[in-house]
Amino acid sequence: ENISGLSEAGQINPADLNIFVVIPLKGLAFKMGSKTSLHYAIEAAKDSKYINKVIVATDNDESATLAESLGAECPFIRPPELSEEWVNLETVQQYNLEQLESLDMYPDLIVHLEVTFPFRQKNLLDDMIKFTVIQGYDSVIACHRESGFLWQEQESGDFMRIDSGDIPRLLKEKLYVGLHGLACITRPEFVRRGSLMGEKIGLFKVDNPLSFLEIRDDDSRKIAEKFLSE
Repeated sequence: ENISGLSEAGQINPADLNIFVVIPLKGLAFKMGSKTSLHYAIEAAKDSKYINKVIVATDNDESATLAESLGAECPFIRPPELSEEWVNLETVQQYNLEQLESLDMYPDLIVHLEVTFPFRQKNLLDDMIKFTVIQGYDSVIACHRESGFLWQEQESGDFMRIDSGDIPRLLKEKLYVGLHGLACITRPEFVRRGSLMGEKIGLFKVDNPLSFLEIRDDDSRKIAEKFLSE
């Protein structure tokens, strides 16, 4: 499919693309101090100079009302069967895109964000969008470098070491942990097929450890609230 915004020189200007953030949210956003986790995701999207629409795809009327009060759009409510534990993220985003396109809303790029990352570093989304467009990637995912010991659990219950062992850090293989919930930029043709990522994938390294702090339970939420209070 053709992507709009292609200049005569063959260079794509991100400002000419129709770029949507799509934030999937099951149930209610959790509170973090005076705000909710949804506030931080929407604020990060609205800070971008390239993003045209911020869509919150939720199964909850209260969350939809909150999202709209924060400047996002909720053009549909997701059916509850897509919130079952066994439904994967790709299926959810595939449904969301189908609904958007049925409403004649056609993004050139989709930015996937999750509400569990409240501390995205400044300009992260715009830097990733530019990286995607300039390098011609199908998809770009935020990541961080991992130099520690890595183990994989086997079906037997034993653990197998998968890094290169106890050698100086400079000599170790470069391993990265993907953080798709922090940010994943992708093209809609892959989401239509039920995938967040295409074939040519770029990794965008995030160096600020606070940016990849994910809030999944009460303990991590308390840590995040301590940072916010300070």
